[in-house]
Amino acid sequence: MLGHIDAVGRVKESRPDGGGWILGIGYPTEHAARVVSKGSICVDGISLTPYDVTASSFRCAIVHATRERTHLKGVTVGDEVNLEFDIVGKYVQRMIDHVPRG
Repeated sequence: MLGHIDAVGRVKESRPDGGGWILGIGYPTEHAARVVSKGSICVDGISLTPYDVTASSFRCAIVHATRERTHLKGVTVGDEVNLEFDIVGKYVQRMIDHVPRG
């Protein structure tokens, strides 16, 4: 991750799950192609792995140590978070967008 903000998301879910935590994030649908299940996404500068990806939301499972040692510990439903999408996905999207159609 490079530290760039691509979009702002909103926390839709924040709950304990076993020894970890589930964080659900909603994001603008125009970025749906950039969020890949089991890929990478940065939430407020913290690199996480999304799953349960839809056109407007995803979840991340957060291990106890990550939650306790980052500001994710204080994130609650309704909070805005900064999102950075995976750089590989950005490169692929750019290449697709610039392929001549004919």
